[in-house]
Amino acid sequence: MSSPVSSPICAPKGKQRSITTLAGNGTTVFNGDRGPGPATGISKPCGIAVDRDGNLFFSEYDRHIVRRIDAVTGTVTVVAGNGKYGFTNDGGCSTMAKLYNPMGLATDGLGHLFIADASNYRVRRVDASGTITTYAGNGTTTAVNGAATQSGLYTPSDVAADTAGNVYIAEYNGHRVRKVSLDGNITTVAGTGSAGYDASQVYAVNSPLYHPTGIAVDADNNLYITEYYHRVRKVTPDGKITTLIGDGSYSGGFAGDGGPAARAKVNIPQGVAADKFGRLYIADSGNHRLRMVDMNLQEPKITTEAGNGTNTFEGDGTPANSATLNSPWGVVADIDGNVYICDQNNQRVRMVSAPVSSDNANISVIPGGAVTLTKGGSRAYPGVEIHNNGLGAVPPQDVIVSLPALKGLRFEAEGANGAYELTVYGAGGTQPPVRGTLQASGTQLYFPNVNLLLPSVGSYSAIWLPITATDQAPLGATALTFQVGGRTSASSQITVVD
Repeated sequence: MSSPVSSPICAPKGKQRSITTLAGNGTTVFNGDRGPGPATGISKPCGIAVDRDGNLFFSEYDRHIVRRIDAVTGTVTVVAGNGKYGFTNDGGCSTMAKLYNPMGLATDGLGHLFIADASNYRVRRVDASGTITTYAGNGTTTAVNGAATQSGLYTPSDVAADTAGNVYIAEYNGHRVRKVSLDGNITTVAGTGSAGYDASQVYAVNSPLYHPTGIAVDADNNLYITEYYHRVRKVTPDGKITTLIGDGSYSGGFAGDGGPAARAKVNIPQGVAADKFGRLYIADSGNHRLRMVDMNLQEPKITTEAGNGTNTFEGDGTPANSATLNSPWGVVADIDGNVYICDQNNQRVRMVSAPVSSDNANISVIPGGAVTLTKGGSRAYPGVEIHNNGLGAVPPQDVIVSLPALKGLRFEAEGANGAYELTVYGAGGTQPPVRGTLQASGTQLYFPNVNLLLPSVGSYSAIWLPITATDQAPLGATALTFQVGGRTSASSQITVVD
């Protein structure tokens, strides 16, 4: 397969991760604003969010403020709250307003910052101009459907926004998750309002929750919910609920690393975050760890990504899973796969770096030769070339292939029994096709542990798969996205014609 010259684009996928402190000096003393992050005193960091420009936001529960860590300078600045608890200044400057125990945070694509203003029983919104308003909640605890600002919220603990602009709110003491749609109306999407657990319920609105602490929405609009009593739940877009981690025993603990998430144990999970690579992160607060669930697998597996179970402060600049955390709370991932943690009882905000490829998986990935695809016609086989730049054989790598949005392309199943297959051609010829899993969105295929046939430095191989274009596909050039281990590249150029 021929290919044009192209530089590989790095993406996170690997084993070794390091941890550093971005903000917090370990004390709770307020020592001013607009200073460097590591020199700043922080009081009980709780919620955390990242915006489209890479700026971080974190809430301070006891200080009743929200601060920003500038993506370029690392400077810490107050963006909401005046440091006094209460409820004031709606419609005015956010830094003059009063908050009351701010918890979870979220941002959207329009530059809004959402704050779970827990003890005010509201969600507040700060716009790009710095104006704060009430987005949901009326200061009471009684939940009703209808206009979001006319409904009560019973201790909102976290907030999340999906790509369509809907906003989800976890009610810690209301035992519900609510959804605010684009029209400003609020409905319940999970929980009955009563504390409990009932594994027999199929739909989330009929399933009790027990103090939901954190929520996240992934790229496929699956909703994830952490519960104080040692569970993580998943709600699919059709409203069905399953238990990802935990059971009905209300018994926490630490177990299951390296195995199926369904058989693992967590202990008072707090924040939860989904990254764009299919990884789910959980602030396993009672275990003083950051856990990760690989949701790309048919049977999701869980590992510890940061923390060794000791509740002290150690390990900055070292491998994250040998460092220590102390009751981690909020967690968020950025577009590059870095993960940020509110290390609450260490009074710090810390970053766990994106995974990197190991030396013996030093590869580059470039687009394959161009292909032409006829609308409503025969198949084409776009792919990529992979080059071994390391010192030895490249071990098996996970491969994720994604369709471009709104281009009318679809994967085709050519294998036996309707299997989706990836072809690998390299040293020694072509190996048997590798079977993959189509994700629920229909836009992504996952192939685990692919032998890339790269035995030595300088060797190269090619991988490809079949696609077709629907009758509605727009004409012109497009491409798939291939993530191969720690590298991401566009596929062969695909030209859609009549």
